[in-house]
Amino acid sequence: MELEPGGQRFLTHRLLPDGWLPSDTHYGLLIEALHMGDEQIGFAVFKTDPPADASECEVYQALRIQLSSALKGVHLRQNLQSALKQAEEANQLKSRFFRWSAMNYAPPST
Repeated sequence: MELEPGGQRFLTHRLLPDGWLPSDTHYGLLIEALHMGDEQIGFAVFKTDPPADASECEVYQALRIQLSSALKGVHLRQNLQSALKQAEEANQLKSRFFRWSAMNYAPPST
C-alpha cells in the first residue's frame, strides 16, 4: 500500500489506518518505538509470525535503530536546509537594503 503525499492521518487510538491489515487472516504484529535518546519519533509496525526464539527479535531491534537514525538524519537535514534558506533570504534582504540606501542617500555636499 502506498502513502499519499504528506502521509495518511488516522485516529491515534487505532494501531494502523483501515485497510492496511487483512481482515480475513490471523497475523502477528511487532511494534518498535522509534526514538533518538528521549525524543520520540514514531513507531514501526511489522507484520510477522511469532518468533521461534528470542534471538529473532534482535533483527527488529536493529531495524528500529537504523530507522530511528535515518529518520532523525532526514529531520536534521531538513532543518539545516530551512536554516540555510532563511539565512540566504536574510542576506539578500540586507544586500537590497544597502543598495537602496546607497542610491537614496547622497553624501552631504559642502
